[in-house]
Amino acid sequence: MLDQPTTSVNEICDAALDAVLHGLHCSRASILLLDDAGLMRFVAWRGLSDEYRAALEGLSPWSSDEADPQPVSIEDVAAANLPHSIRTAVEHAGIRALSFVPVMAEGFLIGKFMACYDALHVFTDDEMRVANSLARLLGFTINHKRSDETRLIANSELQHRCNNLLIVIQAIAHNTLASGGTVEQARAAFESRLQALARANRQLSASNWSGVSLGEIVRMSLEPFGTRAAIEGEEVTLTPKETQKFSLALHELATNAVKYGALSNAAGRISVAWTVAAGGGERVLRFRWEERGGPPIDVPGRPGFGTTLLKASFSDVCVVYEPDGLTCHINVRLCAARVASLAALRCIESRAGRSEFPAYTTGSASSWTRRTNPANRKSQSTTLYSAR
Repeated sequence: MLDQPTTSVNEICDAALDAVLHGLHCSRASILLLDDAGLMRFVAWRGLSDEYRAALEGLSPWSSDEADPQPVSIEDVAAANLPHSIRTAVEHAGIRALSFVPVMAEGFLIGKFMACYDALHVFTDDEMRVANSLARLLGFTINHKRSDETRLIANSELQHRCNNLLIVIQAIAHNTLASGGTVEQARAAFESRLQALARANRQLSASNWSGVSLGEIVRMSLEPFGTRAAIEGEEVTLTPKETQKFSLALHELATNAVKYGALSNAAGRISVAWTVAAGGGERVLRFRWEERGGPPIDVPGRPGFGTTLLKASFSDVCVVYEPDGLTCHINVRLCAARVASLAALRCIESRAGRSEFPAYTTGSASSWTRRTNPANRKSQSTTLYSAR
């Protein structure tokens, strides 16, 4: 029953089938839910073959934007005007009558259940009231369970981010204090690095931690220097971890340029460019920071915090100290990953009502026509790139 403890949505649906079979006195039943792509998928069933489920999966008697979908009952399959593929599958399964009942959550269609009968069946008003009550209870229970799962995911993600942030801050503090200088110099350096990290986190928060454009990171880091910095690169969205890495790296490069490099005089310029190259089944981000027009520079006697941070953050980095300026090359191997944001997770039910999926719509219980949902919306996910 639905009031028994369950650990997943599938278990809720499996328990609900017992209530459907008992409450509607049907011989077979099934429950389908909309997946992230907006397609009806079987999640629980009784007495239905693989062939039957394959023929009916992905289909719905209601369009996704229908405000108030009503149950569709077919008292005699043989007399109904069904599409050929559906009629063949239903008759081959020995089903003579069936009913489709919408399952709603917070005003959106999230699925349906089907009650199947081996003989002709006239659906009474009492049966329809029972069916609607079961559908409301099922929708409420699924929505509650999904909300719990979303909260658990959000809490776990928050804990993970906090732990990572503390590790980064600890590393910054350790390396800042180990780099020498006075206490006042260490304090100023530590505060500026924390500000760079905080800026990266604000950008991530604005994107709901779904990733930040590399171009946005570069432009914000070099905004104080105006036209002295030339920026060129294609659109690349970085994961939260890579966002923090590049934000700190750019802060160190810019700080070094202000103290010793191209930004330490009035004539120097900085050029920042990046491309994404494909080859051998991989995509590689090739990032270049180049300083020109500054004072002559020498190779430092020992690596400073900036160099140490760059080499700790990226596996393929090269810093070249040339007489006319510093050049830094960073290569990052990218792998595409599809990630749903927390906002998308919280709206999983509403997204189901907006996605495009094949649908059957009907003006009456016995007249069906094929149509395609006119709304053409992409799934709420973002292509991100993360370093392997």
